[in-house]
Amino acid sequence: FGNNRFLEVNGGNVNIDVCFNYCVDCNTAITGTDDQMLDAAVAIRPNPATSMVYLEFGFAELTDVQIEVFNSLSQVVYQKSLAGASRLQHDVDVSAWPSGVYQVVVQTPSARVVKRLLVQTNQRF
Repeated sequence: FGNNRFLEVNGGNVNIDVCFNYCVDCNTAITGTDDQMLDAAVAIRPNPATSMVYLEFGFAELTDVQIEVFNSLSQVVYQKSLAGASRLQHDVDVSAWPSGVYQVVVQTPSARVVKRLLVQTNQRF
């Protein structure tokens, strides 16, 4: 993600806090509905990707989610609606997609976030 990560060791226990625009406890569901909270509640792994991408959601409450992925020509290459998403993982197969940079748009009824995804496959435009 290119964001800061902090490691804290307490008597043999390891806590890792991943910092987005602010620190978040990864074991605690994200609360709030603004764009900043949505950004912290959505993770894309691995990035860059070669075959499968895992969109991970960590919402405190059930939330309807709309996912759209756009290629560099602003064409929709993937679209999915998830009703009542909370803490889940959504898998997307990108193995047939051309290599390049994609924009992943995740939208809830109250917020919207855009994340960048790099796909590195043998496919070409």
